[in-house]
Amino acid sequence: MRAARLIHLVLLLQQRRRMTAAALAAELEVSERTVARDVAALTEAGIPVLAERGRAGGYALVAGYRTRLTGLDGREAAALLLSAVPAAVRDLGLDGAAGPARLKLAAALGPEAAELGRRTAERFHPDAPDWWRSTSTPPLLSVLAGAVRDDLRLSCRYRRGDGEVVERLLEPHGLVLKAGL
Repeated sequence: MRAARLIHLVLLLQQRRRMTAAALAAELEVSERTVARDVAALTEAGIPVLAERGRAGGYALVAGYRTRLTGLDGREAAALLLSAVPAAVRDLGLDGAAGPARLKLAAALGPEAAELGRRTAERFHPDAPDWWRSTSTPPLLSVLAGAVRDDLRLSCRYRRGDGEVVERLLEPHGLVLKAGL
């Protein structure tokens, strides 16, 4: 329990730059005295946490310090972000775990990978498929998803209902996955 809290504390400081003891205590659901003990333990372990007293004080990591708990790249981060269908997370009672997981993921990524993960979460909106309907993956879904993810244009040709062949240049900005479609 304490190890997880210490990691959470470091990741919070990494993401938010500076936090007061009261804010950390509230986020970690512990007392301010426990925060002070945890900061002392982190400092003793070699994590460069600075403590500043006074009205504008608080805790911060030394400028430039970053922890990398994993070697996730942007595509892996995007896959993890998309795998958490919000309704399913809520329905399974995992809401409380989703926030810290996203924080850990964001802290583990470098700036470029974090940006790709953020853009992916903004642009793709998965929804769980219906149970009573069978689904099949559209043949060009991965091509379309790649174009949305990488800001690419798509040239496509299709046959309309009246038989006429139409060519279009598309600039896809997002993709909604609804009920597996």
